[in-house]
Amino acid sequence: PWRDGANRYADAATVHCVLDRAATSRLVADTSRAYGNDVQDVLLAALALATGQASLAVELEGHGRDADLDLSRTVGWFTARYPLLLRMPASREPGGALRAVKDALRAIPDRGVGYGVLRYLHGELAHVATPDLCFNYLGRVQAEGDGAWTLVDAGGGRAPANRRRHRLDVNAALIDGELRVDWTWPADAIDRDAIDALAARYVATLRLLIDHLAHAPARPTLADAPLASLDAAQFDALVAAYPALDDAYPL
Repeated sequence: PWRDGANRYADAATVHCVLDRAATSRLVADTSRAYGNDVQDVLLAALALATGQASLAVELEGHGRDADLDLSRTVGWFTARYPLLLRMPASREPGGALRAVKDALRAIPDRGVGYGVLRYLHGELAHVATPDLCFNYLGRVQAEGDGAWTLVDAGGGRAPANRRRHRLDVNAALIDGELRVDWTWPADAIDRDAIDALAARYVATLRLLIDHLAHAPARPTLADAPLASLDAAQFDALVAAYPALDDAYPL
């Protein structure tokens, strides 16, 4: 449970957890094999399962350049933020969680760019509450060229007295062959032991998902049949009834 607090940048603390190189290599290599997931799907599924909640509200942050826009004459920082409600299957088994997260993410048009337009330019979504949790997968971050450049932590990028947007920020990146996950929270609102325990559950859950992806049989998900007038349960029943369905029989 969260205690009341100002949630300022000055009060924020950060802990890090790391997935070793061998497990990270398996994550990258096996991610799409079973259900057509990408790395972000797997990371979010692990987060939802690690919290133990049936549904998880999260604000996703992306680089904002996914929409079909001509950005050739633009410079500077782009970002897209949009809320997502992840509903975990009652069984909470790895395959069902991975498929549910994939389908939820693929249902978002243009990776959420339109949400900002509707909310901030038109005011149509101004009533939507901002989730307490923000997740950002930065992808692969590494030095280029001859290694003369090194990734460093430049310190805070916000005024210490400013209020933070979220209670918990989770930032993940592939750095030098390892997955690093940073957890930032207001230290005056929750004890570090609780965040350490969540981070440990996250890594353990991520390992379970990686093992599952390495051995699970390939099968489509609802996102692979966008024109089908079915819900996830109906689609799963169809796949179970016709297990030989593959690309030769497009749905």
